[in-house]
Amino acid sequence: MQFEASSPQGSQIVTVVEVKDSKVVIDGNHPLAGETLHFDVTVVSVREATEEEKQQGLNQGCGCGGDCGHEECGPDGCN
Repeated sequence: MQFEASSPQGSQIVTVVEVKDSKVVIDGNHPLAGETLHFDVTVVSVREATEEEKQQGLNQGCGCGGDCGHEECGPDGCN
């Protein structure tokens, strides 16, 4: 059985793994977590970077360009 759980980070679907007396064990992982995924893609176009993109550069972390404010990125830049 699955249900939607809400948290300050948003909602997510969780799966009930086990029910014991007054305890319920749930799994909050994505259903594809742990699976090997293969993608077949085709690049349909390529463009030059804008001047703004060139000035920002591409941080070697999350790829957002640095100073992103993403919660998962640390104080030293993107992860």
